[in-house]
Amino acid sequence: MKSVLKMIAVVTMAAGLTVGPVAVAEAHPWRCQGNTPYHWASSGGEVAVATEFQNLQPKKPAKKAAKDLMAKAPFIKINTVASGGQMTIVDGNEGDKGWAGLAVVKPNAACEIVHADVILNTFYGTQGSLAQGIYCQEIGHSFGLDHSDDGSCMGLGYFRSGTSVISGHNVDDLKGIYQGGSAQAPSNKLLAQKRKAPPMLISAVWGFSPDSIGEAENEAETVVVAQAASSAPGTPITTEDGIVIPTTNTTLEVDTAYKGDALPGEEVVVQQIGGDGVFATEDPAYRPGQEYLLMLDPNDEGNVNHIVSPDARYSLRADGTLTATMETSVSASVSGQSLSALTGSLGLQPIRAGKAEFGGEGLTRILIIVGIAIAALVALALIARFALGRR
Repeated sequence: MKSVLKMIAVVTMAAGLTVGPVAVAEAHPWRCQGNTPYHWASSGGEVAVATEFQNLQPKKPAKKAAKDLMAKAPFIKINTVASGGQMTIVDGNEGDKGWAGLAVVKPNAACEIVHADVILNTFYGTQGSLAQGIYCQEIGHSFGLDHSDDGSCMGLGYFRSGTSVISGHNVDDLKGIYQGGSAQAPSNKLLAQKRKAPPMLISAVWGFSPDSIGEAENEAETVVVAQAASSAPGTPITTEDGIVIPTTNTTLEVDTAYKGDALPGEEVVVQQIGGDGVFATEDPAYRPGQEYLLMLDPNDEGNVNHIVSPDARYSLRADGTLTATMETSVSASVSGQSLSALTGSLGLQPIRAGKAEFGGEGLTRILIIVGIAIAALVALALIARFALGRR
């Protein structure tokens, strides 16, 4: 098992959100259509969501996150039911896939949430206040909250101010959604327009979040500059509780290799959560022909990789500078730097194509080749000796 998380990073996916760097200083509702936020149907400024706490081991962190939200925003009720819930909260060992938690939110054409799943991946050893922080953030997303840099769980993993509970600012935003009218009138207008329901949102909590870009590089097994070539649907993730999460595999051609076994001209495959044009704001769809600096780890399947965190992916501009996918405490210090300056500061040197790596898998390959050559020579010597002996 990998080391216990030091921090958490969260990715949220929404329809068509393939945007560039986004600075998030304060919380705001997730926007669905125009100014209409994603929200549950409410009555009289109050909202009640029937929730199943399924097979949780332990159950305490999830319950504490729900109770904290209800205590600070008493107009929200998270009612426990045995089955048939509008929201399910589950946990299980889902393996080394890069994420430690997910929230899957399904809206209708009126931007009303009809179902939400919150999942904790116990592979990464998440427990106690850390697990509570994951649940807190994902439940917050499930009620329509965006990220925030205000000392709450909605900034955990992005900003050093993150904690395991919501803040007064989060509560103000929830009031704006459910008591300020934005959850009612715009919905009727959207229904009248007969718009197609937006795709589901998926929020992923990363299993690792660095305190610096150096920590991201140290965590990664592979560091490359690679150009996106093509994408195809990946194998969906099916959790222990039967929740199916779509994935996409993108093939990139390596231009420059700094770490790992991939060499210039070879390909790497990166798996993302989502598909059909719906990708994370922190990990959006790769643009064909665009070059990226990527810090990668292999999935537990072994044939695909994932970025070690949203702080480990940068677009390479024509002038040689880097652009972060989303501004966080770490990526803000990297975005705008030149590639040469960053790799130099990290002590990374390009690996030349054809250059043997004397160590790790590179040494293993050399020993195998030498062994085959020796075996061939011995075989030839035996054949020659046998042939001479028969004369």
